[in-house]
Amino acid sequence: MNTKLFTKILSFALVAVMLLPCLASCNLVRNDAGTTTADTSESGTPDSTSGDNTADHTDAPATDAPGTDAPAVNTYEKEDYLLEEHHDKIKITGRSTVTGNGISVCWSASGIEFNADCKDKIVMRVKTTGSPKYSVFIDGKLHGTVEFVSGTKNYDIAEGLTEGMHNVRLVKMTDVESVESFIRISVNGLLADRPADKKYFVEIVGDSITCGYGLGTKGNTFDNDAVQSWAYLLAQKRGWDYSLVSVGGIGVAASTERHEGREMGDLYPYTFYKDTKTEYTTERKADLVIIALNTNDNGRTSQFTQSDYEAKVKELVAAVKKVHGDDVTIAWVSQLMFASGTCDTWMREVFRDLGGEAAGYYCLSGTPDSKGQNSHPTSAGQAKNASIIDTILNIKKLLPAK
Repeated sequence: MNTKLFTKILSFALVAVMLLPCLASCNLVRNDAGTTTADTSESGTPDSTSGDNTADHTDAPATDAPGTDAPAVNTYEKEDYLLEEHHDKIKITGRSTVTGNGISVCWSASGIEFNADCKDKIVMRVKTTGSPKYSVFIDGKLHGTVEFVSGTKNYDIAEGLTEGMHNVRLVKMTDVESVESFIRISVNGLLADRPADKKYFVEIVGDSITCGYGLGTKGNTFDNDAVQSWAYLLAQKRGWDYSLVSVGGIGVAASTERHEGREMGDLYPYTFYKDTKTEYTTERKADLVIIALNTNDNGRTSQFTQSDYEAKVKELVAAVKKVHGDDVTIAWVSQLMFASGTCDTWMREVFRDLGGEAAGYYCLSGTPDSKGQNSHPTSAGQAKNASIIDTILNIKKLLPAK
């Protein structure tokens, strides 16, 4: 063999042997162009602190640096939410509305509902013109009651909450003599998304029976408990979103002296009881409107004629349709406190003249109960009528249960 050729072959062989350890220790990675290049960084030995192996993740997608577009971590520290700014996270019950002070509430059984990922306690800042009571429901169960006092103050509405997501509802127990503005919610955590709407929305128009008159702890005229009323119990049983437009002593054609000559037709078009300027409007129309009046009229028939009364019924029906549309179904409930009276008979005649059930006008009857305060229904009587009306709704197929 040629000596020079042999020498060259031997030299190449020695170089190859020397390069083998280097090639064995190099990792192959893909560059942005998709070609494969040698990684000249430190060897591919697993990192002792992270457990990561670069060679095992050559095709893994890139991850954002910590904190870039990552969701906020709930540290369960105190957070304050002004409701004027964060009302989109609050579900408003009844004719309550957003005002410059937050969310203002007037009518019985109205209030607010929200979800919060929180712990320990919830504090609310509230301004009120009277001394109303509210029931506080946490995760669907009664947590307690809170009584507000005139002025602007902070109130602990819930305590001892375990860490996690909670649903919170405040429901006004008392009458319309006060207006509350919920200004701020303070939680150890974060407000979550607004609770979802239920399938049906029902409006219930009534008097002191619908307000739960005499079922409050003090037993005076304005210490009602709407949470025990047939209307609230029915709405909960059926799984409705609801609005109660009710006030003690109100009538169709005649009311008690408290209302200074006003009847329900004078109050119905407005957002608040004492405000006859702000007309009530709602984007969500009621699937059903239930009217439970006549108790105050039946005892005052000397103050009006049948034609006067019938005109007032038609006026109220027109006001309802103006808010909720011409096609809304209307059901009138009687005999919740006393047996059927003169005005109940006249009301049925009006509904027949308007077309009866074929036109969406229904007449329903409960079971009279006058064994409570000032001859009003007891809590047992209220619950019984909620069950009776529920059964009639099923029979007439007005709104199926959810």
